[in-house]
Amino acid sequence: LLEYYSKPYELGAEWFGDVYRAKLLTMKLPKRVLVEYVRVVKKELFG
Repeated sequence: LLEYYSKPYELGAEWFGDVYRAKLLTMKLPKRVLVEYVRVVKKELFG
């Protein structure tokens, strides 16, 4: 079980980006807010 949970962290920024996107979609935010947030996250993760 621990192996399973530690694995995603090794996949790096792409995995985190997907998680952020999934969380935002489940929060049902307005698209404008979602797009802005994803833009900021990408900037943070990828420079």
